[in-house]
Amino acid sequence: MQPDECPRYRRRFEEGEAKWYHLSQATFLRKFGQHVAEEIRYLAFVMPTCSAGCDGRIDRVWPVNQVRQVEGNQISQEQAGSEPHSQEQYYLFELGKPLLMARKVENVPCGQTSNLMKLTTLSSLQSAAEFDDVKEVYTTDLTYV
Repeated sequence: MQPDECPRYRRRFEEGEAKWYHLSQATFLRKFGQHVAEEIRYLAFVMPTCSAGCDGRIDRVWPVNQVRQVEGNQISQEQAGSEPHSQEQYYLFELGKPLLMARKVENVPCGQTSNLMKLTTLSSLQSAAEFDDVKEVYTTDLTYV
């Protein structure tokens, strides 16, 4: 792996140029069911608003062109930002061109990915001013709201 590949991977999200996102299946399944991953149509990513990463904002939403289950060692360096090495199962999301949100979602707390995952609708995300305002479609017990 080239030394700057991981920062370059992150920069692609910051600049709206990301084409891939991967998420461990184990992380996703701690909160949601297998069938839910296949229903995802958009992904939004938290961008830090300060150098310490104390909080963040969401200012873009990426359409999901395709989602596949793959082993970590089948994910390329370009897709992951690092050398593939794991046999763990991942969801690999192929992303379309991002949509710039008219209103950013602010005050996204820092924390583990699984704690920040919310399944919502695009309209709910677009109408939220703060992360706490984003309404979840599925609760953690997989009940549809």
